[in-house]
Amino acid sequence: MKGTLLRTGLFLFMAVWVGFSTAWNASYAGQAGKRLQPAPEEKSTETVKAPARSESRKAEGQTEERESQKQAQKEEPKEKPEQQQTVQKQPDEKQVAQGTKSAREKTEKKADLPVVVYQGPNEKKRVALTFDDGPDRTYTPQVLNILKGEQVPATFFVVGKEVSRNGDVAKRIVSEGHVIANHTWSHLYLPNLPDKRVEGELDRAVQAVKKATGKEMSLMRPPYGAVKGKEERITHIGHRIINWDVDTNDWKPGRTSQQILAAVKGHTVPGSIVLMHSGGGNRSATVQALPEIIRYLKQQGYEFVTVDQLLDVPAYIN
Repeated sequence: MKGTLLRTGLFLFMAVWVGFSTAWNASYAGQAGKRLQPAPEEKSTETVKAPARSESRKAEGQTEERESQKQAQKEEPKEKPEQQQTVQKQPDEKQVAQGTKSAREKTEKKADLPVVVYQGPNEKKRVALTFDDGPDRTYTPQVLNILKGEQVPATFFVVGKEVSRNGDVAKRIVSEGHVIANHTWSHLYLPNLPDKRVEGELDRAVQAVKKATGKEMSLMRPPYGAVKGKEERITHIGHRIINWDVDTNDWKPGRTSQQILAAVKGHTVPGSIVLMHSGGGNRSATVQALPEIIRYLKQQGYEFVTVDQLLDVPAYIN
């Protein structure tokens, strides 16, 4: 009986011990598992929240920047009038000087002559008599004699070839107070020539006149008044192109002195440039008409001037 009870008690003790050990091990494993798992969960949560805070700060910064810009725009108009008033009240001397220079340049530009001049200013009753195609030894001296007797200045557009033959007549033109100007070397039709040939025609005439008179011409008249397409080249090398507004047609065969005079009477106005010839053919009708032309224009109250005086430009380079 006692043996049976002893065995039963031992069995119960073993059962309780096994149960207690199992429960203890399960509890210990659960706690260990809890200590290993939280870190990844916390890291994942922090990663998600961080961008949200960053975007919020960025949005706040943009809002502040926009507000700052708006405030600056509101304040800017208040400052500008004050700055403008300061400049107006106390102008800078340099700005004043620049403004004066700019106004002067505009005035000068407005008063500039055209590339090809046909007529001078008409504010005063002034007229310029001009003679082409000389100098020769027959008609040019006769024209000079009349001008000298009437005390009238004129402008002679001379051909270089003729100057090389009649240098003493060219010298007389200058010494008696007239202006000598360029009518090319050989009186060719310039629009048909290459640019280099045009330059050569002008330069050879310049050299011939300079040798005979010491003058370096800056005024020129194209033969036949034809200059289309060559204006830029001619002005680039330092010549001013002069044509005319009163053509006496004295070069035409059979033209009478009365017809020449009638052309002057019918077309001359203040500032006119009158075309006649002192060489290149028979100019007896021109010589005959010239005294009557001068007397008529004097009676009308005209003052005789050279082309450079009429236009207020230099006749010579030096």
